[in-house]
Amino acid sequence: MSGVKIVADENMARVRELFGDLGELTCLPGRSISPEDVAEADVLLVRSVTRVDSALLAGSRIRFVGTATIGTDHLDLPWLSGAGIVTASAPGCNARSVVEYVLAALFELWRRDRLDWDRRVFGVVGLGNVGARLARTLQGLGLKVVGCDPFVSHPDIRQLPLDELLAEADVLSLHTPLTHDGSYPTWHLFDDSRLRSLRKNTILINTGRGDVVDNTALLRLLREGFLEGSDVALDVWENEPGIDPELLRAVAIGTPHIAGYSQEGKWQGSLMVREALCRFLGKPSGLPLQAESLVEAGSLLMSGTGWRALAGVVESVYPLLHDDAALREVTSASGAPDRKTGFDGLRKNYGVRREFSAWRVQTTVPPDALTLSRLQALGFKVAD
Repeated sequence: MSGVKIVADENMARVRELFGDLGELTCLPGRSISPEDVAEADVLLVRSVTRVDSALLAGSRIRFVGTATIGTDHLDLPWLSGAGIVTASAPGCNARSVVEYVLAALFELWRRDRLDWDRRVFGVVGLGNVGARLARTLQGLGLKVVGCDPFVSHPDIRQLPLDELLAEADVLSLHTPLTHDGSYPTWHLFDDSRLRSLRKNTILINTGRGDVVDNTALLRLLREGFLEGSDVALDVWENEPGIDPELLRAVAIGTPHIAGYSQEGKWQGSLMVREALCRFLGKPSGLPLQAESLVEAGSLLMSGTGWRALAGVVESVYPLLHDDAALREVTSASGAPDRKTGFDGLRKNYGVRREFSAWRVQTTVPPDALTLSRLQALGFKVAD
């Protein structure tokens, strides 16, 4: 295919460095890509905010759609397949980033005395790339974990049907895709009835898809006091970017859909799509010179031992409350359009966040064996 025209979400990591050598590249805000923008294009590259279906692509020249995300619920895959359009995604690209977000949220709740690591049962709903990795990380920390996923089985992860898991677990982390039909639809999987079935003082963290939790029901139960807002952390919301400011005010931690926004995760997502596009175009997938790989972030000190020392290391690498404060600031704007613009702006202009594995930890005192093993389970390198 010669003279390839590519339309891409401008928020894709290193989009110009990774795709500029493959064709004529036009970068646009992902949420506003229109049929007119893609009418004469051959390739469309997106993230999760662009709905790709017949309404967008019918009558266009698009023959390849790549999404630099784990999920594909924003792509109408049956229609795209029927139209002869090749699709590619990036499964697992930011799994580690999302896991580290959940860990940072758990450490923050521990600091607020909402979490006793040794007395809680951690439930992971959805055991795909992210959920399975989170479950194994929690197990590596020596914690009791139970998972739920009707579509996969992991011999090293104890699994239960969802309602049995809810009867046992009192920390829930949600990692399901968004589906509306089939044997196990996940749209409003956590509706009013299921939310009311949660154990007292259950911690609820959602980094999967906003619509998996009925946000209206959640807010109602928080107002009633049936659920404690101090035990809820949300990175994903219904009606993004027009999230409910009352729900944000009611939860302990709220962030603008950035759990997977580590540099490594974004880089890997774009890189996986580049490789798929090169295969489609029949071109070698070697990287252009300007697309350099990421280097080690640096080193940091850990003082003391135990959970408090680990919490300090995690917070120094990822100060999660900065993202929480930024969302609360833009959401305090008087008008809904301003709040929507602010939400998208935080995602577009998100700063550099490196994954734990990019950091080398030096200890000020020799750590005990358990602290050391937990530090390694979190993914940090340990200096000799």
